Order: sequence, then C-alpha cells, then structure tokens
Amino acid sequence: MKHCPQEYIYYHIKAPWLQIKILRIMQSFNPMVFNSETISHIKEYVDYIYKKTQSILLSDSKYNRYYAEYCIFFEVVNLIDLLNIKIGHRVFDNFLQLLGSFLQEDHRKFPNKDINTKYLALDSMAKLCKYTSGTNILNTHMKIIFGSLRDNDISIRRRALDLTFLICSNDSVKMICKELLTYFQEDEPQLKEDVALKIAILAEKYASDLNWYIDTCLKMLEVAGDYVAEDVIFRFIQIITGFENQEPNTQLQLYAADKIFKLMEKDFVYDSLIKLAAYLLGEFGYLLSESIYLYIYR
Repeated sequence: MKHCPQEYIYYHIKAPWLQIKILRIMQSFNPMVFNSETISHIKEYVDYIYKKTQSILLSDSKYNRYYAEYCIFFEVVNLIDLLNIKIGHRVFDNFLQLLGSFLQEDHRKFPNKDINTKYLALDSMAKLCKYTSGTNILNTHMKIIFGSLRDNDISIRRRALDLTFLICSNDSVKMICKELLTYFQEDEPQLKEDVALKIAILAEKYASDLNWYIDTCLKMLEVAGDYVAEDVIFRFIQIITGFENQEPNTQLQLYAADKIFKLMEKDFVYDSLIKLAAYLLGEFGYLLSESIYLYIYR
C-alpha cells in the first residue's frame, strides 16, 4: 500500500476496492491459519481504520467520498468478528462506540440520516455485541437504539429490534420488555408479530419472577391481541399448567386466573385473550377466592 500508483488513489484513499476485496478474501480463511506476525499486521491495520473513521465522524465536513471510507470500515467489522479469539476486547469496545456515532442524529456530522449507513451500523453492532456486555451497550446507546425502533424506514426498525433482543440480559429484561410493550401501542402493524415473539422469549428466558412473566404476557395480549402467534399462547398455557414431571404451581395458576378474569371486565378484549381466558378460567377458575365468585353472581 505504500507504493500505490497514483491512478489507484480515490480521493486520498489508496485503492479502496482492493482493500475491501482483500478483507473479504481474508474472511474466507480459518482464523487459526494466521500466525502471530500476521495478526499483528491485522491489528495495526484495524487500529488505523478505527482512528481514520473516528476522525471523519468527529469532523464537521460532509463529503460523498467518505462513503468509500465507511465501506472499508464495515468490512473491517466483519473481519474482527471472524477473528474474535485473536482480537482484544478493547477493539470491540472501541468499534461499538464508533458504531454508536453513526446513529447519532447530529446535523453537523456526516452522514446524518443516511438509511444504508444506519442499517449497516445497527447490523455491525449486532455482530459485535456478543463480545461485550449487553448492559454496557444499552447504557451507552439506549436512546439511539430505542429511537431507531421508531425510524421511518422499516429495515432500520427491524435491525434495531434484533439488536434490542440480542443485548437483553437479566438486568435489562424488564426495561426492554416495558419499552417493547409501549412500542406495541404505536401504529406499527408490520413488526407487531415479531415484537410479540421476542417479548415472549425474553420474558420466559430471563424471568426470575413468574408473576412478572404472567403480567408481561397478558399485557402483550391486551395491547397486541391477534398479532400474537398461537405458539406463544400455547407456551404460556404450558408454563401455567405445569410440566408432566413437576408439581403444579397452584399459586401461579391462581394468579393467572385472577389477572385474566379482571381483564375480561374491559370494554374491548381481543379474541385471542378471550380464548385464553376460557381455558384458564375453565381449568383454574375454582382456585379463585369465594369473594370473586360472589362478585360474579351478585
């Protein structure tokens, strides 16, 4: 690259198409074939691209030629993802911080609202988030990620939803599920089924309190209704009913029956919630307190 011919230099970038091609070729190799000297050269190049991209994002200039720089940057992200066991965690943290800058809504920076760049930034962040704490990403970029859920472009919203799902942890599950339940109430029919599935998976995976799991799933059914897949409802019933080799949790069954009974008092209820109520009250209605039965027949 030090002896790059003048005609191969594009806006002060040495053969960007060749750099990208080489980066893609390197991704075809098993990382184990690279010796320590090669890894050292790669790290130097990765650091060079990081610093160069950082300087561009910090500048107030706006040039279309920066897109060539970004193409190289995003290909480097793919490479360090491949070389994860040979790259230090500091590199991933630095690149994640830089990816957050691509999503900033700052009119002084470039790009600002470029759909392709924002999509690639979210996609790259999803690739690298497994190398660091999801809680750290959320604490640093929460406003940006949640804001991307409301972007005008559906592809951006999908990638933001996927990223939100990937960075969820025991510490953040309640906050993320609360945000997604709020998102349900907005005019977003294209993603409601995906959102419902992700809420159900996260609530079950990270729930330390099954009462909170019931509250979350019933709230989801209340606001999303027919967008919730039947598989999600069947799984909810399975957890409430109990598994074959386990003793039934009568306290949980009572809590679920009580909650869904109160939901039936609302002026409008989705058909899916009515079907669920028919099952839960039919199976566990007898667990409700005598006062509720008196309320029913008064």
